[in-house]
Amino acid sequence: TFEEILDNAVLAKKNKAEGQISIFDMFEDSSQDDSLTDYDIYPDIPEFNKSDLLSMEKEMLGIYLSGHPLEGFTEDFAKISTIKSTDLIADTEEDLEGLDKTFASGVKDGMKITFAGIITNIKKKVTKNNAMMAFGVIEDIFGTAELLVFPKVYEKYAGLLVPENIVIISGRLSIREDDTPKILPEEVYRPDEYKNKINNSSNDINDFKFLIDRAKIDKVVSFAKYFSGKSHVAFYDKITKDQIWTGYMNTSTEILNELKYIIHNS
Repeated sequence: TFEEILDNAVLAKKNKAEGQISIFDMFEDSSQDDSLTDYDIYPDIPEFNKSDLLSMEKEMLGIYLSGHPLEGFTEDFAKISTIKSTDLIADTEEDLEGLDKTFASGVKDGMKITFAGIITNIKKKVTKNNAMMAFGVIEDIFGTAELLVFPKVYEKYAGLLVPENIVIISGRLSIREDDTPKILPEEVYRPDEYKNKINNSSNDINDFKFLIDRAKIDKVVSFAKYFSGKSHVAFYDKITKDQIWTGYMNTSTEILNELKYIIHNS
């Protein structure tokens, strides 16, 4: 480790200053490069995987250097996305003469869009009604776009709206004269979920479905929100079969077993 290397270097310097030598130093080849010592033998560890390297590059440098997390999605996302981040750059900003923003791409306020990219930043905020909303940034291979996520949408998709998550967002644009254009998400999908949605005429793309008693809904939903994650889950009324709640949660074996216990036994 770095700490071990530093400690060894300090010890070597101290020993040299005190005139101490080891038994190995007595038989050392004088022609050998003095800059190389036993302390320079580093552990042979595997390279970080590609996603970890890119994540560290982004954290340290603010940019991706050796590649981009979306490289494997370029072709598919080009077909899915109806706009690019560069489409949200105004050609004419409001100036002293009162000219409104104009966009060569033709985007307009309230326009329905689909945007595919990677979440790079999410900041949560509690509203006056004590509900959670979020401001965020999503990046495609061309640049970035801002997100404004209202409470009901954030409650449903909080498990997907996390940094370094690759998502596809369906929503609308908010373009104001005195503000940066923003995407207002209405639905958020993982790439595989969106592909299922396109390939199937039915919108039923839930990964997990549960029938529960309405009396348990508060406890079950609280549990699901606490263990938010990336799997789409839906709860239905045990009698009427009406959907009561849908969202995203962690569906590891342990958590699913606990959820099933709450549904069937508590």
